[in-house]
Amino acid sequence: MLTNTLITFNFKFNSDQTLNKEIFDSFSTSCWLDKKHWFIKYNDRCVFSIPHFAPELLGMSTNTTFDTTSSESTLIYCHVNTITWRQHELNLDHYFIDTKTLNMKIACTIQDLDIED
Repeated sequence: MLTNTLITFNFKFNSDQTLNKEIFDSFSTSCWLDKKHWFIKYNDRCVFSIPHFAPELLGMSTNTTFDTTSSESTLIYCHVNTITWRQHELNLDHYFIDTKTLNMKIACTIQDLDIED
């Protein structure tokens, strides 16, 4: 009820508990998604509005989660400029177009990087 009259609502909440599905789904109502176009992301016990609080630093590992109400990955990753990569195999289906720094905390060969010009 508090947010009905708001046009913009940017927030970041940290929790000492894992966000359960019922609470996460409360951010997925038609009011939030269709009417207001407000999207959230949940990662590492933190829930925040995107893209306003989209992370600039991203740690990639086997337990990295990307729970979000947005179907548009660019909202989530548009501000990422530093990535720390912690595992050899990582399957991603999006691009990090503004990344300036890649910290690799894994052992790999130059051929593993498959860098394009």
